Amino acid sequence: MKKKLVFFSLCLFILNVVFFMAPAEVFTEDGFPFKGKINAHNVKLRAGYNENFTSLKNLKLGDDVIVLDRYFCWYQVKLPNDVSCYVSKKYISNNGFVTANQLNIRAGAGEKHHILGKLKKGEPVFIIASVGDWYRIRPPEGASGWIYEDYLDKISEIKTSDIPKPIILRNEAFNTKEMPDYGKLPTIKTDELDDYTTDKLKIIILAYGNFCNTYPKSEYKEDLAYKLNLLNLQLKNRQDQVASAIDNPNLLQESIDVTGTLRDLGRIYGTTATHKLKIKGRTKYYLNSSNIDLDDYIYKEVTIEGTIEDSSSKYPLINVRQIEVID
Repeated sequence: MKKKLVFFSLCLFILNVVFFMAPAEVFTEDGFPFKGKINAHNVKLRAGYNENFTSLKNLKLGDDVIVLDRYFCWYQVKLPNDVSCYVSKKYISNNGFVTANQLNIRAGAGEKHHILGKLKKGEPVFIIASVGDWYRIRPPEGASGWIYEDYLDKISEIKTSDIPKPIILRNEAFNTKEMPDYGKLPTIKTDELDDYTTDKLKIIILAYGNFCNTYPKSEYKEDLAYKLNLLNLQLKNRQDQVASAIDNPNLLQESIDVTGTLRDLGRIYGTTATHKLKIKGRTKYYLNSSNIDLDDYIYKEVTIEGTIEDSSSKYPLINVRQIEVID
């Protein structure tokens, strides 16, 4: 009798477990992830699940989205590639990898903006532009926004493996031949391209182009293509300035009087300049002088007087005739 009672109690326990666990299936009835379609005009994709969150983008009638999850009356969706995301520069290496253990992806260039996702140490980012102390990046995997449920219709369920993923730029994905060649590529800082000489731009463009031609299936192909576009645009601007100087010879040998901070130029080939003049923190002119030792004025605020001898580079070259330190 005692054994029957124990057996009956065990069966009752199992039935209760099955009965109370069964309703949990209700939470998966949407079949996440799934493909959805926007059913209204100018639907706001927001940084959070209520109308007080920042609007990231206005979606059009008929736009497709990938729905990842749901919270109350809001759907969480994968961010389209044209939505702007931002990360702090101080946690990104020169070649575009996260250096912090965990890095917030934000809706704007500043810590006051809402968080759209997180990146882990070693993960890559696709840098689009520099905005002060922040980088604007292409939305990485895991970055998401929210849409109110009334503005989205379900089309079909999809497998997680079918969701398009951004290119992963992990070193371990490189083949053994590619790795040392990539390590030899010169790095660039997109917010300092104005300081690069024309010759330096040409050298980097050639190196990036050769790498992409040698490794057409490289994990870095898309990132290098973006940087090549920036470099070629910078070079074209330089060439346009040269053409303008040729068409307007009066720009050369022009007298000039200007104030700024004098700095050493460093070792740069292809120019007779030895120093540069910075105004409000940005390089504006290259300098040389045949009668003044400009090294005596490095890091000093000065007013210089001279003539523009060369405008073929990004920064006109001034031959300094007189210099005066500003107290």
